[in-house]
Amino acid sequence: MDCKNHYGRSGVNTCSKCGDWVCEECTVQVQGRNICKNCIQEYIQKDETFIRKGTSRPDINGFLVFLFSFLPGAAHMYMGLSKIGLMFLTLFIGGFVLAEISALSFFSIAFSGILWVYCFFDARNMKHRIRHGEVKDDITPYLQYVKQHKSVFALVLIVLGGVTILRELQWFINRIFGYCNYFSGIYIDKILFAGFFIVVGLWLIATNRKKSNEEEEKDLTDHFNN
Repeated sequence: MDCKNHYGRSGVNTCSKCGDWVCEECTVQVQGRNICKNCIQEYIQKDETFIRKGTSRPDINGFLVFLFSFLPGAAHMYMGLSKIGLMFLTLFIGGFVLAEISALSFFSIAFSGILWVYCFFDARNMKHRIRHGEVKDDITPYLQYVKQHKSVFALVLIVLGGVTILRELQWFINRIFGYCNYFSGIYIDKILFAGFFIVVGLWLIATNRKKSNEEEEKDLTDHFNN
């Protein structure tokens, strides 16, 4: 039988996970078992959600979860998911801070409102999953989601930064032509903050494009090597 990854190369072992034949190069010994690299890679890339028998927590009080759910992240911390809870709480408070120091008050408050609704129902969902023995491995899935949709988040940052700059420039022009003595009225900090948004967005796009090019080159190299 041929190796499933290398056409024309004889398979010397069968993967104990998928049962396919693989060559010596594609075989990894794990506690005396032959496992192919594909299965190992698939296992690593899976959502960091797994089931552990006997780890259910019936001691979680549903009423306390309901009360804590009114503050994003608090219910998650109560259930032992401290990293997720801290992430949600930081994003929620950060939305209001952003509304105070930038010209994006509407977008920031809307973001915090949407996050509040999501956290409220997510806490209820997590309560049932933990009670049934399902354990959520903190923020890894969220980071993977952001990484996979890096271009979308970059575009959002650029648009928000552009909107902020346009608003502040309009304010500046009104001050110059309407009240020449009010040059100091322009909010330099807000423009710098918007510029930071745009720079981060461009950086995300650049790194995403670089990664795509590297993956294409790697695929071509693997194709010609095989």
